[in-house]
Amino acid sequence: MAADHIDIKDLVLGFEFPPADLHIDTATAAAYLGATEGNGSLFEASGTVPPMAVAALAMAAMGKAMALPAGTVHVSQDMTFHRPAKLDEALVSRAKVTRRVERGRINMMNVGMNVSGGDGQPVMTGETSFLLPA
Repeated sequence: MAADHIDIKDLVLGFEFPPADLHIDTATAAAYLGATEGNGSLFEASGTVPPMAVAALAMAAMGKAMALPAGTVHVSQDMTFHRPAKLDEALVSRAKVTRRVERGRINMMNVGMNVSGGDGQPVMTGETSFLLPA
């Protein structure tokens, strides 16, 4: 585990992750579509990126920042997309712990996420949930 990872004990209610810059260029969008066996014709024609590629990169940025213990289970995510992101658009992802409950040997944690464009307008908002071992 890298020294710059946020330890699970520090992920308390209200904790804000450092903002992450996201960059989705043609190669990144193509890699996402290849991995998901998606059809990219709509995105190529419009110069936009698949919405779930934005969500995947936001989740990956958050995941790189924290050190989750073995046995952690990602149980749900709920995302709302407000507008398409353009290829090569400057995006910023922010995440914040919105719920933290400890019950016996199980801990639950929800993290609110939002991605905005260079204009500050929302591209995606949502929440993801984890079950964490004690």
